[in-house]
Amino acid sequence: MIKLKRFANCSRAMYVAILTPLLLCLSSCANEPVIKIETHTIIPPPSLLISCPEPMLHGNTYTAITEYAVLLKRDLRICAGRLQGVIDYTEAVQREKSE
Repeated sequence: MIKLKRFANCSRAMYVAILTPLLLCLSSCANEPVIKIETHTIIPPPSLLISCPEPMLHGNTYTAITEYAVLLKRDLRICAGRLQGVIDYTEAVQREKSE
């Protein structure tokens, strides 16, 4: 251990008395800042969350298949409209948050 001439007469108790407050000051700087994170759940309106029933095929004639195709197309448009409503609602909520 290297002894400095200036501190040659200092006792061990003096070193402890000087270093302890310095160590306490340094340890208080080691605390990390507290970060608070808030989460919010975005729930679309219930009218947009209605399930889309799939129409049933009744019969095996060309007329029945044609009617089934028309029903499928109609129900697909309804479900696509609901999905677009959910997308629009989510985008509107995000725009409100950013403002």
